[in-house]
Amino acid sequence: MKTALLVVALLAMAPSVCLGQEELMFRGLGLASGFDVRMDGGHDKTVAFSKSTPERRMLSLAFDVHALPEPVKAFEAQCRLSADAGLTCRWALVVFEDDGDEWVKIASDTASDGAPQAVRISVAAPRRLEYSRAGDSTLGWANVRRLWFGLIVDGVGGGNLEVANPRLTSEPARPTKPVSIGLAPSDWTQHKDPAAQGTLGVGDGPEGNTLRIDFTFPGGRHMFCTNSRALPAEDLEGYGKLSMTYRAALPAGLSGLLVLLATMDGTCYRAEPMPPPAAAWTMLELPLERFVRAEWTPRGAESLNPSEAVTIWVGTHGTPGGDGGPGFIEVAELALVP
Repeated sequence: MKTALLVVALLAMAPSVCLGQEELMFRGLGLASGFDVRMDGGHDKTVAFSKSTPERRMLSLAFDVHALPEPVKAFEAQCRLSADAGLTCRWALVVFEDDGDEWVKIASDTASDGAPQAVRISVAAPRRLEYSRAGDSTLGWANVRRLWFGLIVDGVGGGNLEVANPRLTSEPARPTKPVSIGLAPSDWTQHKDPAAQGTLGVGDGPEGNTLRIDFTFPGGRHMFCTNSRALPAEDLEGYGKLSMTYRAALPAGLSGLLVLLATMDGTCYRAEPMPPPAAAWTMLELPLERFVRAEWTPRGAESLNPSEAVTIWVGTHGTPGGDGGPGFIEVAELALVP
């Protein structure tokens, strides 16, 4: 088995990294279970490791937190990662509270071609680990004294990583390009009334495969068929619209599509007005400021904070007239745009 070497160099940084009012003190390795690790001392920290089994593991660096920006919006670092083709790597952040709660945020798959990249992990919607002791519903930064930053690694192989200027920041994200939301049916989950029939499949759109939702509703009672998936793990702060290219036919009595964004606590926000059915392919841009809290969801903020959205839902609901009937929704493009 090839020995993998991952070089973690904390470039251009003294043992204490202080940027403005935030300060992170490097403490060495955080988690390295499943790796054979050798760590060299010195001003630049270097970690060599080998991973010979394919299961998912985390390799992290540990930092003490001595001061915080206000408010904390994200963790940032300048990184460079080269990894073998057999590895899938994702950036990850674990935050520890004094009361025992632990929170994790995992980013999307990262580039591993060795090119410099600015890593930003939003802390707007972290997931509390199930074994946390306190059970708080939100992360309390006043109680945070340490964190881990590193990689979630799947597969066998090795590579090289350089990390420079790690910091917590209060600066808002300023996105410059859309974030595409995948349409593969395997990434979506269907939710429907037991009396409804529904399927998820692949359709043929103007530029390739689509997500196709077919359903049949009985008439005379309220019905629903909704379909959800996780949003990409990018920092979604600064995105202002949801772009959607679709076509749809609905049973008589249903006025439009139900498009929702939901936060970690289960609060759902629906696009208002509802996108109408359309026989031809139609592109809409739905302003996120017009998403309103759905009346059936738990109590939450009245307005959507895009950076806290974690799932998206597409479907329809309502009371079909007469005997009901079939309908379909087909989505060719779905993206968040600045």
